[in-house]
Parts: sequence; C-alpha cells; structure tokens
Amino acid sequence: MGFPSSIGLAIPAGLNAYIPLLAVAVANYFGWLTLRAPFDLLGNAWVIGTIEDVPGCTRCDEGSG
Repeated sequence: MGFPSSIGLAIPAGLNAYIPLLAVAVANYFGWLTLRAPFDLLGNAWVIGTIEDVPGCTRCDEGSG
C-alpha cells in the first residue's frame, strides 16, 4: 500500500471520529445532551474551539512566513 492510499484511508477515519465528537460537544453546550463528569468538559466553549480548530489546522501556519 502506497502513501497516497494510506492518506486516502486515514482522512475519512479521522473525520469519522471528529464529527461525532464535535456534535456531542455542541449538543452538551446547548443543553440538548447531558454528560457526566469528566465528559461534561466537552461542553466548554474553549474545548469546542479546540476541537473545531484541529482538523483544518488553518491557524497552524499563520505567521510562519
């Protein structure tokens, strides 16, 4: 299996983990879902912002030029 094939398989696997985690965090933030400790921290606005930033990583390379 080559590098393009491995990247092609890894990207959907990462999205499959990222999207449900973000959905649960937003649902907890708005009170649609109640989570017990320690998972209730997912509803924190800072945590949601961190979850939202990581996959795109658009801010990772800002200022490095």
